[in-house]
Amino acid sequence: QQQPPAAHPFGAPSAGPAVAAPTNPFGQPASNSPFGQPAANSLFAQPAANSPFGQSSTSAAAAQPAAAAAAAGPGPYGPNSTRQHPHISSYSAHNPDKSLRMFKGKPVAYVEPRGGGKPVPVIRNFDGSSVKVWMPNGPPAYTTQTEAAPEKYEDAGVMQQWRAFVETGRFAGGVMPEVPPKREFCAWDF
Repeated sequence: QQQPPAAHPFGAPSAGPAVAAPTNPFGQPASNSPFGQPAANSLFAQPAANSPFGQSSTSAAAAQPAAAAAAAGPGPYGPNSTRQHPHISSYSAHNPDKSLRMFKGKPVAYVEPRGGGKPVPVIRNFDGSSVKVWMPNGPPAYTTQTEAAPEKYEDAGVMQQWRAFVETGRFAGGVMPEVPPKREFCAWDF
């Protein structure tokens, strides 16, 4: 007694038994030329245009970088800046309730300020002292109000003072310039 062919578990009809073609233990049907095109059912062939999941795997992979860039949001630097701030996930980790769990490889504790108020995130130094995490949610978005007019940065003295600060972390001669730093001179992982 013959039974009707069962439905394929993924919705495609199952193929009937091969009648005329000899079977190949490596999964590809025999062809006349060993240098021909790969068989359609080869593991290394291009995926079929119609995927049972709605889109081909190549278009899904191409959409991932765009989604990651959109999730990152606006950066702290100006639109023409060549500097890029690292993503917050590269130096911090958050709990499911969005509280800070780890910052620069150190566990975060929440302490109440002396005058009372909302607890603030801190990390402990090796000597036991604590340091406040000022930007627990990453860098602020760029705004032109934080920089001086572009012509102010044409002064060689101003640029030399800020360059020394960026390289050493200290102001040359202990004097802070009156012109605010360009956003690209700043890091926001503190």
